[in-house]
Formats: sequence, C-alpha cells, structure tokens
Amino acid sequence: MTSRFPPPTSQKLDVAFLTFLIKFLSKPIVLFDNLVLHPAGRERPLYLLIYSVLSRLALLNFGQRSLVISEGPDDPWVHLNQEAPEDEQQQESRNVEHGRSEFVVLRVPPQVRLPEGYNLVEALQRGGKAVMLVKVKSEVTFKNDIWQPLATALELAIQNETDPVTLLLTDASSWYFATVQLVQKIDNKRPPLPKGNSQAHGYHFQACGHEFCLFDWVEFKCKLLYIPWRSTSSDVPEMFAHMYNVLYPGEDITQVADRAKLGRETLRALAVKWAKPVITDMVTSQNVKDLITKEQVQQASEDGADVQPGMEAGGHREEDLASIREVWLMIVAGFIFTYRNSWRMMWAVSFCVVITVVILPGVIALLPTRRAAYLDGALDRVADYVSHRSRSRRRLAVAALAAV
Repeated sequence: MTSRFPPPTSQKLDVAFLTFLIKFLSKPIVLFDNLVLHPAGRERPLYLLIYSVLSRLALLNFGQRSLVISEGPDDPWVHLNQEAPEDEQQQESRNVEHGRSEFVVLRVPPQVRLPEGYNLVEALQRGGKAVMLVKVKSEVTFKNDIWQPLATALELAIQNETDPVTLLLTDASSWYFATVQLVQKIDNKRPPLPKGNSQAHGYHFQACGHEFCLFDWVEFKCKLLYIPWRSTSSDVPEMFAHMYNVLYPGEDITQVADRAKLGRETLRALAVKWAKPVITDMVTSQNVKDLITKEQVQQASEDGADVQPGMEAGGHREEDLASIREVWLMIVAGFIFTYRNSWRMMWAVSFCVVITVVILPGVIALLPTRRAAYLDGALDRVADYVSHRSRSRRRLAVAALAAV
C-alpha cells in the first residue's frame, strides 16, 4: 500500500514564513478573544478557537478544497446505551449531548466531490484521509487525557492505511502532538513483534490486530489568549509551523503567501456566487412590491377621478333644478295673478309646467358653463317683471310661491 499524498519534508523555517504565518493566524485568535465569551474552565469556547485557527489554515488550499473539517466519530458505547432499557436517571439525561467531541481534519483529493450532508465515514470511503485529530480540554492532564484521542487516532490510522494521522491534545495553553501510522495488519501465522520495539522512525506497538508506529512526539507551551510574559510566546511560531507541516506535508513554504491570496480570491468568488441568487430574489421581490404599490396608487387615483366629477355633477344638477323651480314658480305665480280671470291661465300654467319639468333640465345639462349666468339673468327678469306690478301682486306671488 502506498500513500496518495506527499510525505513531509524537512524545510528550513525562515523568518519571513514564520512572520507571515503569525500575522495570518492572529486574526481568528484576536476575533475570538474579543467576541466570544470564554470563561475559565469551559471546553466548548475553546473548540470555537481551535476551529477558527484550523479553518484559517484550510484557507491556504481553499481553491482545491483539499482540507475539510469533520466532527469526530461517534462513540460506539452511546448506541449500546441507547438500546438498553433506561432507568429514571438515564431518562433525565437522555437529552444531554453524547459522543466524542474531537475535530478531524481530512485531506480530500481535488477530484473528489463530497455529497451534501456528508459525514466522516462517507468522506473516508470516498478517498478522504484523516490528517489530524484534535481533542480540546479545559485543562489538560496528559496522563489521563491522552488515551481517548490516541484510541481514536488508531482507528483512523487503520482507515488511512499507510497515511499517518496526527493527534493534538490541547487546552490552548499546552499543545501535545503525536503521529500514528499503520505498519501492517498482524498475521496470526507470524510471530508478533515484541511490545515496545523501538526503531529509528519511532515506537512500534501492536493493538487491535494491527501494528502501529508512534512518532513525532512534540510538546509546546504557549498561551494563545493570555501572553503575560514574552518567554511564553516563544513557542507560538514553532507551534504554528508544526501545525502547518502536519496539514500540508511536502508543500513549499515559500508559496504560502500566494496560496493565501488565491484562497481569499476563491472564497470571495464563492461568497458572491452564494449571495447573488439571494440578492436577485430580494431585489425582484422588492421591484414586484413597488410595481404593485404603484399600480394600486394609480388605480386609486383613476377611481377617484371617475367618482369625483360625478359627485360634483350630481351636486350641481341638484342645485340647478332647485334654482329652476324657484324661477319658474315665480313665473307661474305671476301668470296666475295676471290672468286669474281668463281661460288663458290654464294654458299658461300648463306651458310653464312643461318648460320646468321637461325642457329646461335638458338645456341646463347641455350648457353647464352657462347655467349660472342664465339663472341669474332669469331671476333678474322675473324680479323686474314683478316690480312693475302693484305691491299687492308681489305679495300674492310670494304667497303663491310659499304655498307651493
């Protein structure tokens, strides 16, 4: 079995590379320190810190999507406990989150496309390789806390075949690195290697029916969040460089700045691609709303224009008819008084009624702009006519008008 990925190479870490790496990784650390509440003795906030640093490092090869981060494998004992009958205490705690909390950083070949909602097992089955396993504790006690991540590292080393997997145990102050690699599956026909057989490359041992090699034990003491003394920060560049070499074995460190630029450009392009349909949908919806609102306003304006003239016309028409009645009733009263003893009175009254009811409303409707002047002139003429009669006649006309 041969590895699909290049082996780590020893490269001289110059000051320029370390300076870039420190500046590059300082941003997520400062953001975490200023934005995330991280009380002492809590593990979960530290996971956010480690994830921020790992995701920042993954940006260096973001264009090829060579690194992905997965939550660690489930604890098999959890499933057994779920199948067993629950007592009262288990029922009370069944909503508590179970399973391991390790981060697993995977290296995926560029041609592999992981499905949406992939998990760790599916990624490994599609050709992914576990690169680094991370275990975060609120405060590391090495002799007690190393065994769980080491056991998980052995499982991942078996899945990796010949590719090594590095475990990291940390509390953001102490950083313990160790690398495990599968040597071979033990054949029962062959005599097993003696336990603790030490060779130049590392410490060989047997477990789970396989032979492993444990090497590259490294410990760094550096507090990422609290650096009260200059001496405690001296390990930060070396720790960052070691983490970089674990994630990118065999990569040319002189190209790290160019890869970071390419990663940022790729991230920006993908962000624009993700945001574009959302923005388009938002703008389209807003334009539709504006168009509907404009149409409603225009329709309301047209409806108001249709209703208002009709209302005004109706009002003017009522006023006109009232004025007509007033004028012609005065005329009728005058005719009655003048021809009260003559047969012509009946003809005069009938003539006035026909004019009042039939003819004049139509004339007024056809000449709306002339109605006011016409009515005023008619009233003046009637008044002049009546004024030439005796005072008694005027009283009779007014009395007749009031009676009607």
